[in-house]
Amino acid sequence: MVGVSCAQNDDPFEVGRLKEYREGVSPTSEAVQNVVTATPTALLVEAPSSQKVETDTPSEAIRIVTWEDNRVKLVNFILGYLLVHGHMQKVEMMEIESGNYKSTLLDKKADVVMEMSTSWHASLKDTDTVTAVASPYISEPDLMIGINSTLIERAPKVVNLLEAFKPGEKTISDLTTRMTGGRMGLRDNVAAVIFFKQNEDVWKPWVSADVADRVAIAVAEGNNSLCKEWINTIRGPFTIRVCQDEYVEP
Repeated sequence: MVGVSCAQNDDPFEVGRLKEYREGVSPTSEAVQNVVTATPTALLVEAPSSQKVETDTPSEAIRIVTWEDNRVKLVNFILGYLLVHGHMQKVEMMEIESGNYKSTLLDKKADVVMEMSTSWHASLKDTDTVTAVASPYISEPDLMIGINSTLIERAPKVVNLLEAFKPGEKTISDLTTRMTGGRMGLRDNVAAVIFFKQNEDVWKPWVSADVADRVAIAVAEGNNSLCKEWINTIRGPFTIRVCQDEYVEP
């Protein structure tokens, strides 16, 4: 068994709802499985307090390909967090086998792959609508961020973000080595929030000031999810905490 320790200033238990472990409370005990005595008509759902922000991003979700690799999961979550909380854009994480991203991009089922092979992209035909945007890692030039070429017109500010996306090899490596299994290992969402807290000088230049402010507010509020607003809804005898972004009244 490998023990992982965290510095005082980036304790994962102080990030978002994980801090409840320190108080001896299961994070699902209140948000997921509380038995309620009120009838369903007693539940009042307030409208989200945040004002609508006009952006140039498409109304449909931006689809990001992910697979079982800690670095891929981490950089995907960092990107997703910037899009959801900064650009106010819904995202969809598409879980696949690592090698399948090629067909997923070619079939236009995905919008973004954060680790695409440069040599594979060079072998494509001119008719294939896959664009290599930039290399996120200086030491690995054969890895590029690949996108569905339609994204260039659909969401140019997102493409600008991807062109500037360089999180730093050492920073990402240090965080991914702590993304181990077990109770003390960081999950991708917690590691991403730590990244935002400790590297404002790195990620803020990627985006406009208003986008950076919205992301900073989400981080300060302890939001470690790809959801802007949460609501409680009654399902049988339980109160369920669900994402307002995806909630449909039953």
